[in-house]
Amino acid sequence: MSKNFTHNINLLDLEEQKEQDEFAHDVEQALKSQQPSFLQAQTGLGKTYGYLLPALVQTSKQILVTVPTKVLQDQIVANEGQNLEQIFHISLHSLKSPANYLKLDFFYDSLQQVDDNRLVNRCKMLLLVWLTETESGDLDEIGQRHRYQTYLQQVLHDGKLSKKSHFWDTDFWQKGQEKSKRSRVLVTNHAYFLTRLEDDKSIVENRLLIVDEAQKLFLALENLSRKSLNMTKCLQQIQLELKEVNTILERRLLEDIQFELAHAIEQFQRYRKNELAKETCSKLRQDLSEINTSSLSDLHAIFATKYDQFWLKEERFDDYRVTMLEAACLEMLDFRALLPEEVQVLFVSATLEISKKVHLAHLLGFEHAPFYQLPQKQKYQQKIWLDKNFPNVVDLDVDTYAELIVKWVHKLATQEVPLFVLFTSKALLLAVSERLRLPHLAQYKNGEAANIKRRFDRGETSILLGSGSFWEGTDFSSQEQMIEVITRIPFDNPSDFFTQKLNRKLRQEGKNPFYDYSLPVAILRLKQALGRTIRHQEQQSAVVILDNRMLTKRYGRQIQTALEKIAPISVTSMKKIPKEIEQFLRKKSL
Repeated sequence: MSKNFTHNINLLDLEEQKEQDEFAHDVEQALKSQQPSFLQAQTGLGKTYGYLLPALVQTSKQILVTVPTKVLQDQIVANEGQNLEQIFHISLHSLKSPANYLKLDFFYDSLQQVDDNRLVNRCKMLLLVWLTETESGDLDEIGQRHRYQTYLQQVLHDGKLSKKSHFWDTDFWQKGQEKSKRSRVLVTNHAYFLTRLEDDKSIVENRLLIVDEAQKLFLALENLSRKSLNMTKCLQQIQLELKEVNTILERRLLEDIQFELAHAIEQFQRYRKNELAKETCSKLRQDLSEINTSSLSDLHAIFATKYDQFWLKEERFDDYRVTMLEAACLEMLDFRALLPEEVQVLFVSATLEISKKVHLAHLLGFEHAPFYQLPQKQKYQQKIWLDKNFPNVVDLDVDTYAELIVKWVHKLATQEVPLFVLFTSKALLLAVSERLRLPHLAQYKNGEAANIKRRFDRGETSILLGSGSFWEGTDFSSQEQMIEVITRIPFDNPSDFFTQKLNRKLRQEGKNPFYDYSLPVAILRLKQALGRTIRHQEQQSAVVILDNRMLTKRYGRQIQTALEKIAPISVTSMKKIPKEIEQFLRKKSL
């Protein structure tokens, strides 16, 4: 590799970009400082090469890159990773949770069991064929994996492997651990990285840490301060324990625990009292401290002293409902406190300054850190349209909202350009999918995000309905032209526990939770959404936003001003927008 960034880009047969070169220079300066640094650059300039190439030249340490989602993790390994290996012979490895792999011992044992369930038997056969073909052993390769989730839970890897195992030499997770020791670059995701870091600091020792999409790391931190437990399974386990109990004391303790939990569920289901009383929590903690059984380890863990608020919630699936117990810490976690002092880390993000009063470095626990920023530039190969006649989304029920979106999809599909529809609600996404009479792929219905993204890229269909990780962790770089529909401004749910906790912290600091955080973060998510479909200079992207609050609310002007720095905005009617999009996309072909 050359010490010259532009020369390395040319060797990779990539197009030179002035902004990417400026970003790479900032990375070089940040690496020389040897202290935690924050770098801000807009999406679409090639940040991955912008930080990887200078880092590979300037440090001999192993590089650990963490990104928001497994989808983005897979993309980097498949794209940048493959190119780096072919041109510079640099090895790159994807580091995922053990739960992404089969434990072959468990799977072998399950094959010895006769099962009458046709779906389970189909899954076993699918896995046997897949094991003869896969090179990585990553379960994300399996299409519609969610259909087999109940069975897969029984055979997932637990991160432990005996040397006496018949599969010691062939275990995919074990081979991955060995490869990670030899690789120059490791790529992981925020969720797995934080889980490992909390218990095992060696994941960052003697490594350069690069946190990509760093604003998502702050949100992922919340998962460390929360825990969930399926109450149905928990009560079933207690019932099994009561059948095996040996002493009167243990029986009374188990019966007390069973009563307290069942009573809390009854209060929730009958009167919607979701928060557990402090007296109930104290009683459960006391009873659990006097009983020692490994089968109730999850219950012991959720009532650990680190959690100080407990509530019940209901999760709905296609044909059943589950009551979950949620536990959380009231205090915000400090990321800096999780890191060993000597670790060098670069935080990369499209928006580090969330607002004039709130900065990501502060939220992560870094009061004084170098800050590098590239100015944002408008992209003329992208344009945004606002439907001035779209109804107020807050007043719409799911069915009406879905019908309106379906009308838009049918109108835009006539352009014969790949169409990506982005949702903030799973229920709305599925309602649209149910009504849409055009061939399409829908997240939650047709598979995991990574799987349906691969199918979309292969051209199986030209319409994709996505949510969740599609907001910040999925790039559409292979499509020359795209139409993107954003169904709603992505505000945080004000009733969410984390949102309430953060709002409380901001008020204590004399800040306005909406204008200093919620609104800027929603703008950030919109910017990221725009960046998903404009990954290089040859690409064209037409974006339609179906939320008229951008036109009717006072804060709407703020959102428009922010987005206009990225792409021009046209405010017009549903009747005119398709024709304007057609003319815009035609410019490239002329």
